[in-house]
Amino acid sequence: MAVNFDLESLAFIEQRYICPFYRKLPNYHKHSFYDAGFADGHAHGRIHGLIEGRALGREKGFEMWEEIGFYEGFAKGWKAILETFGNNMNE
Repeated sequence: MAVNFDLESLAFIEQRYICPFYRKLPNYHKHSFYDAGFADGHAHGRIHGLIEGRALGREKGFEMWEEIGFYEGFAKGWKAILETFGNNMNE
């Protein structure tokens, strides 16, 4: 049985009824569900962002290395052709 659970209403309840009492506490920001969730989500997102960023960097770096290697081989091939047949190509 699926239960429809509205998180927006829960956040509204927290902000409307619970938070006014916590606002009087010196460490209010540590008691807020929203702030705790945000901090956890931010830390979790940072970790995954670093992991995915490094993977993407490796992938794109390899693609650039592959393309540069292609052009380098192409240039070396033409250089060898010109060195071998360069004097005879004008005739």
